[in-house]
Amino acid sequence: MTIHRFELAGIPIPIEAGSAFAQHAYRQATRQTDLLMADNTIRRQIYAGSQNKLLVELSATDMPAPAGLASLDPAQSYTLRCGAPRTLAGLTHVIALPTARRTDAGYEPRGWAVVNGRRVLTPCNVAADTATLDAVTGASGYGVDYYPEIAGLVDFEDTANGGQARYAWRLTVREA
Repeated sequence: MTIHRFELAGIPIPIEAGSAFAQHAYRQATRQTDLLMADNTIRRQIYAGSQNKLLVELSATDMPAPAGLASLDPAQSYTLRCGAPRTLAGLTHVIALPTARRTDAGYEPRGWAVVNGRRVLTPCNVAADTATLDAVTGASGYGVDYYPEIAGLVDFEDTANGGQARYAWRLTVREA
């Protein structure tokens, strides 16, 4: 069994059963501003180049930060290889995948179909950036779990109370 892990700039960040690794989150990092117009309507302005970008947040408590994270330069772009899957869903068995994804062994995309409200694993063939899943009788939808790999800017913060052996840290990577 593969123990999945995040890796930032070659620094492993393990996710293991029973560890103090608390949370990870994937969010859209679109930069936008809502504008209230003179006629009382509201319009959303989305900044060019910010669409379809990911923001990945990792945090842990009661666990020291992995060695090396604190020394990363926040002005540099680093590669984050994610250890938790992200899901794309669709109504057909052909789903476009992002180019920015892991392709190493153990992190291949995994396909599934929704049958009677439940996920059923189904074979997934990937060619270029397209996943084609085997059609499943009675399926109302399909999905693919994949592992993102992004290059982005890093924000890192940590706190420690060595006398009480209490630690907390948070890592945010915004896709460039």
